[in-house]
Amino acid sequence: VYSEWEVHEGDEVVVVLKGSLSIRIPMSGENSEDAVYRSYKVDKGEKFYIPEGTSHQYINFCNDTVEAYIAVAPNL
Repeated sequence: VYSEWEVHEGDEVVVVLKGSLSIRIPMSGENSEDAVYRSYKVDKGEKFYIPEGTSHQYINFCNDTVEAYIAVAPNL
């Protein structure tokens, strides 16, 4: 299961409350449609920071439910 691509005006913080979430962020020169890409695994209790204007996508690679708190702080 995966989300649509997102870009925000404001920094974003993701806190995983249950399960494990992967966050896809294309690296320089990488096409967001490439079959192979870098992703970051964020487990329960961990946090992940996404700077303003950074394209990203959320992916759940397993069948378990993921719960996460996502906060975006625009204009800070």
